[in-house]
Amino acid sequence: MLNLVESIVQVMVSRMTLILWVLQSKQVFYLYEQPGSSLLWNHPRMEAFIESCDAYRCWTWMGAFGAGSPKGTTLWSSRNSVQKLNRPLPNKIWDHEMTKKTFLRNGKLSISGGRDLKASQAYTPEFGFSTLSVWLAEPEVEMPQLSKAKVPNIWATLPKRDRWDDGRIVEVLQYLTLN
Repeated sequence: MLNLVESIVQVMVSRMTLILWVLQSKQVFYLYEQPGSSLLWNHPRMEAFIESCDAYRCWTWMGAFGAGSPKGTTLWSSRNSVQKLNRPLPNKIWDHEMTKKTFLRNGKLSISGGRDLKASQAYTPEFGFSTLSVWLAEPEVEMPQLSKAKVPNIWATLPKRDRWDDGRIVEVLQYLTLN
C-alpha cells in the first residue's frame, strides 16, 4: 500500500512541477499554497525548479486572515510581491484541535488529524481578497508573437534525457488529445 501512495505522490509532485515550469516559462503570475508542514518543496523536482528560476517564498498564518485556526502556511510565487501576504499570527487563544496525539502500544507517538482539521482547508474571504490584491498589483506581461517565440532559457537546465516518466506525462498528453 505504501508503494502505491508513494507512486501517487510522485506523479502529483512531478505534474505540479511541470505546471510550474510552464507557468514560469510563460511569465504567468502564480501563487501556490501549501501547509507549513508540507515536504513538497524538498522533492528533487521542486528543488530543481526553485534553484533554476525566480520563485519567491512567503510564510504566513491563515489565522491572520480570519481563519478559525492559526495554520502556518507557505506561499510560493513567480513574483516577489507575494511578500505582501506575510502576516504575524494574532495574539489570541486558539480553540481548535488540528491534530490528535496518542501513544501506541509500543510507546511511539502517533499524530493524526483532529476534529477541526477539515475546517482548516477552506480559505477565508480575507485571504482571497488579499491574494487578489497582490495579483492586481502585478504589471501585465506582453505576450510575444508566436512566430517570434523562442524556447525559453528556463528549459535549458533540464536534463536532455529526462522524459519525466515519474509524472506519467504520456497520460496527460493522451488526455489532452481526446476529442
